[in-house]
Amino acid sequence: MSSSPTAQSDHRGARAAGERPPRERTLPDLLQERVRTDPHATALADDAITLSFRQLNARANQLAHLLIGLGAGPERVVGVALPRSIDAIVAMVAVLKTGAAYLPLNPDYPVERIAFMAADSAPVTVLAADTVGLKPADLPGTRLLGWESLDTSAYPTADPTDDDRTRPLRAAHPLYLIYTSGSTGAPKGVLMPALSLVNLLAWHGERFACGPDVVVANLSAIGFDFSMHEMLAALVHGKRLAVPTEETRRDPVRLVHWLDRHGVNQVFLPNVLIESMCEAAEEAGVALDGLTDIVQSGEPLVLGEGMRRFVHEHPGLRVHNHYGATEMQDVTAWICDADTLRPPAAGTPLWNTRVHLLDRE
Repeated sequence: MSSSPTAQSDHRGARAAGERPPRERTLPDLLQERVRTDPHATALADDAITLSFRQLNARANQLAHLLIGLGAGPERVVGVALPRSIDAIVAMVAVLKTGAAYLPLNPDYPVERIAFMAADSAPVTVLAADTVGLKPADLPGTRLLGWESLDTSAYPTADPTDDDRTRPLRAAHPLYLIYTSGSTGAPKGVLMPALSLVNLLAWHGERFACGPDVVVANLSAIGFDFSMHEMLAALVHGKRLAVPTEETRRDPVRLVHWLDRHGVNQVFLPNVLIESMCEAAEEAGVALDGLTDIVQSGEPLVLGEGMRRFVHEHPGLRVHNHYGATEMQDVTAWICDADTLRPPAAGTPLWNTRVHLLDRE
């Protein structure tokens, strides 16, 4: 698979998506545009706290200015080792506002794996919660900042500009760094430029319902590239991102009650967790009538019996099968609903993307 600035194809077996003008925008530009559009709409919510887009922006800006003072900026990396929470999303947005690449470090990873990723990526700093248990001796040569002891109150709430950053931010600069297991089992870093994700987010804006009345659940695993689509599509398109605890996310029965309580409309989950969610909703008698879209990526979609029953009982619910290598995020998409349940397909290319179908030779 390869991305292409045009929608034309001159290769046998190639299928191309419709051409769209490339969006030479940075993620901070897109996020700040949303703040100007809907400053008082809810951006983030958990069971105890809500943040408007203006409040999220102000908190992220203060942290971004602190990080810039430490050297964070375009073509640099900042690690974030925080449990699933509103704080973790504030930290991610702050890193993006500096222009640096965001490196998610799953708190559940063994210390040795986190240490390997830090040594390999040479981040400017790693933001870590006390509960993660990291110590300076675990990350030799890496500045470790304890989240609970950070004080950003003296830093400005204004959006960082290129005058503040270590260098001007461009749309092609790296956006995030994701480590996969690699073919040998050793972590392998993939550095993602912003342009591909900006293209995906633009496509998302026409494919999905957007705006302050739409609630998205923050369920994708931290450190899984699909999580960037989930979180940034919500924030860029003005949706409310509802954030459960990790304990709620892992318990199917607790999760379906939580989804119902928050009125969640869109979920991004791998296939096995979708099946668990559908079965748990059926067993617990939770209707989840608010769900409009279930999106899966990262593994083949299998329409199990529980999922089939759930879709049949929810007319209008769409199940999306997305596919893409880590280096490209999602590149194809396919949709089914209660009237079109059939064996899942990889689907058709996203905007400005060409897919080559290879035979067996």
